[in-house]
Amino acid sequence: MVRELYQRLREYFNNLPEPTEEERQFIRELNAGYFPITSVHRDDLEGQGFDVEKISDDDMQNLAEKMADDYCEQLFWPSMEIIAGEIKNKRHYLSEMQFGKYPL
Repeated sequence: MVRELYQRLREYFNNLPEPTEEERQFIRELNAGYFPITSVHRDDLEGQGFDVEKISDDDMQNLAEKMADDYCEQLFWPSMEIIAGEIKNKRHYLSEMQFGKYPL
């Protein structure tokens, strides 16, 4: 959901005919090269058995921050390296298929 929303915002602001200075700044920030990975929602907690009626927006923000920190400290870098390598290798293989180096 967050990735889709981010993309819709980027498209909307990039297509404004005459953006204000504040909108131009927002456009620069939206196009700065960041790509959202994930988010957490109360439905996620409810699916794990938590009573979401007792969880405030501040609690959710705190949870999201702690999960982001935990992910960056433990999984982000190795996961990024592995997956980026897989994408690069797949592209390399597909590119070479185009030039007949690998049979289909």
